[in-house]
Amino acid sequence: MAHENEIKIKYMENPFEVEKILKEYGAELIDSISQEDIYFDFDNGHLFEIDHVIRIRYENKVPLCFEFKTIFHTPNRKEKWYIEEERFEFPIKDITRLVELFNRLGLDSKEILSFTLINLENLKQILFNNRLKEYITIKKNRKVFKKSSISFMLDKVHKLGNFLEIETSDENPEEILTNLKLKDGYDKVILGYTNLYLKYVLNKPHNKMERFKENPTWNVLDTETEIYNKINEGK
Repeated sequence: MAHENEIKIKYMENPFEVEKILKEYGAELIDSISQEDIYFDFDNGHLFEIDHVIRIRYENKVPLCFEFKTIFHTPNRKEKWYIEEERFEFPIKDITRLVELFNRLGLDSKEILSFTLINLENLKQILFNNRLKEYITIKKNRKVFKKSSISFMLDKVHKLGNFLEIETSDENPEEILTNLKLKDGYDKVILGYTNLYLKYVLNKPHNKMERFKENPTWNVLDTETEIYNKINEGK
């Protein structure tokens, strides 16, 4: 289970101006890549509905990894939102951890145990055999800037616009964002690109933020109760 302190915004400025601001802040451009994320879900969109998304990521058209991502509302913590991620690079070697993830999501993991290594085609077939399908595809061009332990991702997302994501393991991303002093304003984005895509491209609006306000644990699965309690108590 991995966790980063992170914040994401949709910014209004010219991307070249934001690049200039990052460089003046001392960040260095370390990579420029194209990414394509293929998200899998059931026909009824159940995983998206509870904000538990799984995807296969391609970088520069090469299959890179299989990822799981979810968000928890944690009212007992100083940071009220906790983003959890699991990442498996191809070929997948950690069979035990993959089985644990499938069991957590209520998926059939028996087929996984017949492999010692799982490549892209193996994984896609396992997902299809679990009645999952390719649900949404998000394409973006990403520029990665780095300063010490801080990563800045400038994303141009197809059909959605321009975004800046700040990730750090040991600093407050809110303070970093304030120090950048963006001039033309921005909107904070709590939920991911997939939710934005559903809302603004596919015209499938959601009320997830209202549901979190009513019940912070509404999207916590029965298999995640212990995980959530430890996170919410800061353990």
